[in-house]
Amino acid sequence: MRIMGFQPDSYLDWDAGLSSVIFTGKCNLACPACHAGDLIRRTDSIKTEAVLEKLLARRRLVRRVVISGGEPTLEEDLPEFLEILNKSGFKVKLYTNGTNPEAVEEIVRASLVDAMSMDIKGPKELYPIITGVNSIDNMIPRFEKSMVYVSRLADHEFRTTAAPIYVSPARELRNVRWMTPEEITRMTEWIRQVTPGRNHRHYLQGFQAQREGTMIDPNFSKEKLPESYHETPMSLLKDMSAAASKAGYELVISK
Repeated sequence: MRIMGFQPDSYLDWDAGLSSVIFTGKCNLACPACHAGDLIRRTDSIKTEAVLEKLLARRRLVRRVVISGGEPTLEEDLPEFLEILNKSGFKVKLYTNGTNPEAVEEIVRASLVDAMSMDIKGPKELYPIITGVNSIDNMIPRFEKSMVYVSRLADHEFRTTAAPIYVSPARELRNVRWMTPEEITRMTEWIRQVTPGRNHRHYLQGFQAQREGTMIDPNFSKEKLPESYHETPMSLLKDMSAAASKAGYELVISK
């Protein structure tokens, strides 16, 4: 599998505890606020054998592996790699953007992972702006299928980043705003329509602008983004969580 990054120790990516994190580099979205710019543009990959060797050497200390991206399901040999990790005694968590429901279904049906996390970007009407893909409307049913498959896992979560968004798909820096609590509420209503009767652990996390090379969209870097949009105000996160709670859906603010 084409591995573009490896982090031996992380307490941030899995509630279960210490894990190692593997990053893949392909992605089929162009979310302006994404921090994976340098990862996706990287050309020098890490040999799979070298990563496995490091994991096995530290297996007594770290028995959980998180696979993130990019979008890991775009890697054709992901199922085979997951099987290797399973047979080696590792617990595995997979992150996905939900664009590839066929791969998600295969992974869930074959019990290749112990946990899964899916990004829910916002209400579906904002997906073209948030993802940077203007023709994404016809992909909404694919996101919905992935929601259903992911929620079949007992240990699953959704994640939403309350990042700045463009006012329109035109991507003009002077027209940037925050998502609103009302839009977050519409997102939760969408999730409940797609997965009726299901309970989800759903994290709401803040945005922090990084240096220009890190961001998918250079306009969203610290160097160019207005300072008032460098970090999501905690007051806004609380308002979003409160609005969702009032509508009967729990959003947990992530540190």
